[in-house]
Amino acid sequence: DYQITIGAAAADPYGDTLGKDVSISFQTAPLPPSLMIAGGSNVMTYSSYTSTRVPIQTVNVSSVSYNLYRLSRAQFGDLIAATQDYERWQSYAPGSSFKSETVTPQGPRNRVNLTLLDIGKLDPGAYLIDVRRDGQNERQMVLVSPTSLTIKRSQKQLFVWAVDLASGKPVANLALEATSLFYGESGQKLGEVEDLGKTDADGVITSGFATTNAYNTIYVWSAEGVPFTFSTTDWGAGIDPWSFSLAGSIEQSPLVGSLSTDRPIYRPVETVHVKGVIRLDDDGRYRMLDAGQRATLTVSDPEGNQIYSSTLELNSFGTFTTDIPLSGDAPLGTYHMSAQREREPSYYGFYGSFNVAEYRKPVFEITVSPAREDVLMGEAIEATATARYFAGGVLANAPLHWRLLAKPYYFSPDTAPGYQFENLDDAYAWYRWFDNPTAAQGHLVAEGSATTDAQGQFTLKLPPGTANDPHSQALTLDIEVTDIDGQVIASQGSLKLHAGAFYIGMRPDGYVAQVGQEQQVDL
Repeated sequence: DYQITIGAAAADPYGDTLGKDVSISFQTAPLPPSLMIAGGSNVMTYSSYTSTRVPIQTVNVSSVSYNLYRLSRAQFGDLIAATQDYERWQSYAPGSSFKSETVTPQGPRNRVNLTLLDIGKLDPGAYLIDVRRDGQNERQMVLVSPTSLTIKRSQKQLFVWAVDLASGKPVANLALEATSLFYGESGQKLGEVEDLGKTDADGVITSGFATTNAYNTIYVWSAEGVPFTFSTTDWGAGIDPWSFSLAGSIEQSPLVGSLSTDRPIYRPVETVHVKGVIRLDDDGRYRMLDAGQRATLTVSDPEGNQIYSSTLELNSFGTFTTDIPLSGDAPLGTYHMSAQREREPSYYGFYGSFNVAEYRKPVFEITVSPAREDVLMGEAIEATATARYFAGGVLANAPLHWRLLAKPYYFSPDTAPGYQFENLDDAYAWYRWFDNPTAAQGHLVAEGSATTDAQGQFTLKLPPGTANDPHSQALTLDIEVTDIDGQVIASQGSLKLHAGAFYIGMRPDGYVAQVGQEQQVDL
């Protein structure tokens, strides 16, 4: 139950007040009941050295029951292949359960409450737990093992390291098998199971196991008659190369190549001169292709229409060249090129592009120079623009148009890493530019028209307060000049308008504080 009281002094936009307190009472409905097995995965591993406790999250649920099923190796294989097939996963019937229990979740209503289903100590093996409440059930594979497997893969090799979960020591002489998951005509399937051999004294197996698709999921498990253990290449969250801002790829093309043109931009009716270079890539060691090799080059226009396709012979330097004439009505925009060795899959190709535009070469340039690159709020803003012909001479008495754009400036110097110099009352301000496609360039503060003087210059002087804002601003002065032939050239200059003469930065010693303990903050 809630009650909101609006005071008598509350006024509308016209200044009229309520004159008396107004109370509004209302009730909210309880949250709908929900049940979820915590962890966010259909498969979880547990140590056989400790009691297995499966965490569940409930909201407004009074009773939960579960059934635990022991899976045979065949059932385990069937179910592990169905983890991403919802219908197969939910309908899979493993037989009779060997353990059942009903529990009462504890905790306040309308809150997410965590309950641990204490199943007890289980033998190594694969299990399925089915947790139910009225109208809902959740499932998870419970894999119990004394061993942890770490997998690292490349395109042609598989590395597995086994350690004991109790001691952390390597597990030697552990027989392991591997297979991969792929998509067949009837859905997900497991490939042939291959024997990897036994781990060495360091708990390591290095195998030539590979998949037809380098990105297919690999499963590794213990052989028949060995205490159960399992791992998969799907478990890479947080340790993938991109988690550390590193480029990485499992699949390595046997070729490396490049496509280039003699210019980045062309007009219609001009001829594009294309050159391609191909090398064999043996792990960073490049070799020439054998004589007689050929490459297929295709080119598409901006509308996706193929305008050129040809198979070209490589010369003794492993390169090819060709000319592509453009028609007079060639579409304007970016053209895309792709090439690969003859009879090689397209995903082993390499790419390039060029642009077609109805352009004129610029005959003059503009430079915009602010008098100062750092200005304080309340100070005047001044900048000078100069227009000069490339052939020599200046653009005297040329018409121009100027615009002053502003956007928030966030002070964050490289010399003070970790310090926060902002006090954002509006937490959404960081992301507001997503709502406005032009916000990244800034909003218009002022604009005007003028002409250059006899020296081809124009000096803009804006009075104090022109771009004042509670927050520091990054200013961009955009100037367009038009010559006697009607050619328009633009250029920009930038400066920073600071809200104060200095910034105060704060950096806490840590972002998690303990109640009753001092927290150090550096200034």
